[in-house]
Amino acid sequence: FNCKKEIEGNVKYLPEDWDNVEFVNNEGSKFNLNVLRGKYKVIYFGYSHCPDMCPMALTNLSQALMILGPKANSLESVFITLDPERDSPDQMKRYSEMFKGKKFIALVPTENSLEKIGSVFNISKIKKENENGYTFDHTNFIFLIGENNEQIATYPGGTKAETLAKELRELIP
Repeated sequence: FNCKKEIEGNVKYLPEDWDNVEFVNNEGSKFNLNVLRGKYKVIYFGYSHCPDMCPMALTNLSQALMILGPKANSLESVFITLDPERDSPDQMKRYSEMFKGKKFIALVPTENSLEKIGSVFNISKIKKENENGYTFDHTNFIFLIGENNEQIATYPGGTKAETLAKELRELIP
């Protein structure tokens, strides 16, 4: 089972300014994604109140990074909330610290930044009201972005840690 995009001919180059987007990080400071230019990064969109998909994807990703060992140091892992209403920087910090290993850069969008970055990755979210407030049906992918702004691979959020680690090992320096 190989869930990554084939590299030859299928690499998607992102718009030049795709990462010129402002967020607030989990320390409460402004953070622009463009500070990660020239680095490999994995990006996941989700939210801390997600009952199922997000914790599974972030657990798999954090375990994959642990399996990679020192090689994970050449990769930045970014978690962008789809729920800035409830996911304050403090909440994002608490939530991201639940996952073992290399820490995520947990980001809360500022006005219009979620729409801008979401359109680059075709992220969708549909709010579903329920007895506990609401949840989102949302896009559930982990994106691997190369040092030259190329979208190298897209993994389903449910990809097992071992599979993810094996493929990341092949794709990052």
